[in-house]
Amino acid sequence: MSYTRSFQVEPVDIDVQGHVNNQVYVRWIEELAVGHSEAVGWSHETYEKAGALFVMRRQEVDYLTSVRGDDIVDGRTWLEDARGVQCTRLSEFVRRSDGKVVARGKTLWVYLDARRGRPVKIPDEVRTAFGQRDLATVTRERLAVTGV
Repeated sequence: MSYTRSFQVEPVDIDVQGHVNNQVYVRWIEELAVGHSEAVGWSHETYEKAGALFVMRRQEVDYLTSVRGDDIVDGRTWLEDARGVQCTRLSEFVRRSDGKVVARGKTLWVYLDARRGRPVKIPDEVRTAFGQRDLATVTRERLAVTGV
């Protein structure tokens, strides 16, 4: 299950080289993640009630071509994988005017107990909200295939 949102390039997004600054893509990636989470029912308030939150552990961004002022960029994000205490989120940005992919991101997020600041297992209800299968189903399928 993916989430899509558009971004209008603003004058403040443009750096001295005349294109969107790399830091803007990192901000857009985080905004996509928050929007996706809210869209599947996991707002900041919901995480607070659960006593947990996701934090970025690692971020990779491939900048493929420049985006300039007045461009509109369509961003899309989805979870590639979610297991244990972490998930991998992919993001892609496409310039609307010509359909070119301008950047791709891969972010490793860790699920933390908010009070203790320690990693904890991502609950199945969070995983399934994002379209990931629950661990019990995955385990049953693996056992069925291996005959154990």
